[in-house]
Amino acid sequence: MPILRLTQLIVLIDYAAVGAMRTVLPYYAKKLGASGTKVGGLETVYGLGQVTGSLALGWLLDARGRKVVLILSFFGAALGYGLASLAVMQGSVTLLLLSRLPVGLAKQTVTATRAIVSDVTSPAQRSASLARLFAGCSLGYAVGPYLGGLLADSMGDASPVPALVCAGTFVLLLPTVAWLLPETSQAAAGTSKGVADGATS
Repeated sequence: MPILRLTQLIVLIDYAAVGAMRTVLPYYAKKLGASGTKVGGLETVYGLGQVTGSLALGWLLDARGRKVVLILSFFGAALGYGLASLAVMQGSVTLLLLSRLPVGLAKQTVTATRAIVSDVTSPAQRSASLARLFAGCSLGYAVGPYLGGLLADSMGDASPVPALVCAGTFVLLLPTVAWLLPETSQAAAGTSKGVADGATS
């Protein structure tokens, strides 16, 4: 099914970029002279964002659909990784810490894609399809750190380029979701249709 294959590809690319970024973040923190506490704070800020974002975007997932949440996820990642690149260029540990907040708040790729798989599969197919989805996550997260290491080696471990590459990856995923991935939530599709029908009546 094309929707499932596209969803799996999106997750694979997403997690490869995430893995690459998590490889270069400690290099950035070291270049900026961050203490051990602030290095740990990079993931703490992300985690706090996840707690808040998961509650809000979980509601949005059902109210407005899967595509909206994926678009917000990729926009938040692109913004956060762009800020990380800017933090390196400006030599700001504070900005590097803050760059993790939009990523944490918006990053709900697994939640949204898991909902897509559930929408388009029968109960008999669902477990196998979800297993393939999580395999894509794992493969991306296995490949991503290696790619991040290659970028750090080729560009310099304190270069802003790796973060820009990761940000650019999510920028490219935005039109992919917006134009190629159909909305699979029947409730959201019905709401959109109802609004359109009301506007034309």
